[in-house]
Amino acid sequence: MKPGGIELRWAYVAFGLLASIDVLVGLRIVRRVIWQPGTAAPDVPVLVLLLLALHVVLLWLFKRVRNMVRYDQHLRAMYEQELNFAQQLLDASTEGLVMFSTEGRITYVNRRAAEVLGHPPEALLGLTSFQLVQPEDYAASEEQWLQSWSRSGEVYRMRIRGAQGEWRQVRVTVSPRWHQGRMVGSFGSVCPDDAPPL
Repeated sequence: MKPGGIELRWAYVAFGLLASIDVLVGLRIVRRVIWQPGTAAPDVPVLVLLLLALHVVLLWLFKRVRNMVRYDQHLRAMYEQELNFAQQLLDASTEGLVMFSTEGRITYVNRRAAEVLGHPPEALLGLTSFQLVQPEDYAASEEQWLQSWSRSGEVYRMRIRGAQGEWRQVRVTVSPRWHQGRMVGSFGSVCPDDAPPL
C-alpha cells in the first residue's frame, strides 16, 4: 500500500460519518419543525454515538498525519544535510567536475572546473559546450557529445573561451549518467590541456 493509504481510507470513513450526521440532523429538523413540533427525536442517541465515533476517528487521523508530516520533515532535513555535505566535498575537490542534462546543458560545476573553464560557476549553469567553444569546433564538439552517450570515459580536447575572451585548451573526460536504468545526462571532469594546441 502506498504511503498514506491507510490515512486516506480513514479520511473517507470520517467523511462518511459526517454525511450520516448531516442526514440525521436534517431529518431531525424536518421532523421537529414540520411533522411533529415539540416532540423529541428518537435518533438523538445514534447522533451522539456517531459524533463521538467521528471525533475518535478524526483524533486518530490527526495523530497519524502529524507523525507523517514530522517524519517527512525529518527526512527532508537529513536529505538537505547530506546534500550540503556532498556539495562541500565536490567543491573541495582538486579535480574539475561538471554535470550535464540530457539536452547538454550544464547543471552543476564545481569551483575547480569553473577555474579551468575561466568562468564563475553561476555563469556556466544552463550553458552548453557549444556556447563555449570556437565556431569552427562546433561540428567536432557535437560529434564528441554524441559519442559521450554511448561510451564511458572518453577523453576529448577542446578550446574554450574564458570570461575575458581568452581561449583555453582543456581536456574533458565524459561518461553517461544513469538513474534506474535510464540515461539522465552525463558527467565529466575537466583539466587544463598542456599538449600542443589543436
